[in-house]
Amino acid sequence: MDVKMSRFRLPCFVFVVVTSSIVVTNNATLEIAVGQQDVFIGTTTLVLASANDILQRSRRSSGIAAGFPSILSFTFKVGDNDVRLNLKKNIFMDHSPPFYVVRQGKIVREINQEFLSNYAYYQDKESGAAVMVSLALGHGEYLLTGNYFHAGEEYSIRPLIGNTSLGADHVIYKLFEETNPKVNADISKEMKKDSNTSSSWESSANTTTSKSNADIVEAKYDFILPESSVLTELNLDSPLDISSWGVSEEYRNDSSYNKSTSFSNKVDGLHDRKGSGQEREKRQANVYVVELLVVIDYGVYEVWLNGVSELDYDFRRREALRRIKQFYSFVLNGIDLRYNSVQRNADFTIDVTWAGIVVFDKPDPEFWKNSTFPPHTSRDTVESSAALEAFRNWAASEGLNLPASDHVMLFTGHNLTYGGSVSNAGLAYLGSACNSEYYFSIVEEYFEFRDVAIAAHELGHR
Repeated sequence: MDVKMSRFRLPCFVFVVVTSSIVVTNNATLEIAVGQQDVFIGTTTLVLASANDILQRSRRSSGIAAGFPSILSFTFKVGDNDVRLNLKKNIFMDHSPPFYVVRQGKIVREINQEFLSNYAYYQDKESGAAVMVSLALGHGEYLLTGNYFHAGEEYSIRPLIGNTSLGADHVIYKLFEETNPKVNADISKEMKKDSNTSSSWESSANTTTSKSNADIVEAKYDFILPESSVLTELNLDSPLDISSWGVSEEYRNDSSYNKSTSFSNKVDGLHDRKGSGQEREKRQANVYVVELLVVIDYGVYEVWLNGVSELDYDFRRREALRRIKQFYSFVLNGIDLRYNSVQRNADFTIDVTWAGIVVFDKPDPEFWKNSTFPPHTSRDTVESSAALEAFRNWAASEGLNLPASDHVMLFTGHNLTYGGSVSNAGLAYLGSACNSEYYFSIVEEYFEFRDVAIAAHELGHR
């Protein structure tokens, strides 16, 4: 079916997708941050198996990355294992997102001259790979930055900085494993926002932690109910199967293969958000689109700005904004892959694409003016619920000036806490689809692989 003819705006139902770890580039080069829990596996040499340029039916295929093939296949060895990635270009990342900055409390469009990029974003649903493919300057070889799954475990691949005697050009890390990468919930309309500390709320959300460090990622208490919630019931149970990504059919059929986290998305369990209790009307082969507006606070912008070593401020600012666009397009590509994979067991697919990027490139005291405990610096520790509410109040004050979107997500440089715990990584209003008063979430920026997982997880609460 022609995708262009079957695309719909996302309907008002609630969904949650299980997420895993994430992928990051730290700057305009292909150097990337290595997470504290990532394990070095080894180096490898990338082999281009095939490259095909299939005609794209979407008009967006003529974007800034139009020079890259539609399909790229690579092979490489990791130890005794042969890995093959069959990558398809994400045409909805093949354009420059609308860019905005905040001036005197107002959002204004930032006009930047775009040039043909030397990178594009690709996905492989079979292996769960989401990567940025770039061209090595002066050589023309393809370089991969991203993650993939093999035998049910997640790895990152990134260009190797410098030459080696073995001729290897990429390095492989195994990403840290979450002990419980999902949220199970049974939320009723009697549960109120102030029940965060009650035993009923305690039993409604499981905790997501790293095996090696319980303070790294925690998904406990990472959602709150809007005061005007009209949800009747929401049952969430591991809707995205990441366990089979990168696992051969022979291995899947082996009795030793653990299928305990298998795909169990129950499409018939999705209810209309208005609480009618009626099942969502099924449509054949529909493609629903979630337009995500990303907001970058000043603390995050400062990190990108300080990462540019030039003395000229105007150049540093332009380069910082360019890197922000590159990095968050990379994050969005990973989010989109996770949601798009829902199609394995459903009569619809979900695409996550840009509504735009809003950057606080200057401190804005208006953001915290109604907060009970405003921070003193852009990196202070803040209570996540207070930060989310301050963000929502600021966005509400913008009114129609806020770019249209389905969800607004703030990436913050503040260290988020919840109930005294510093391990909180994000917070969202639960069941806020099609409710512009509460369609917000906040994510603590780590500048490493976990960003995609946390952002996709918080988006799922909508």
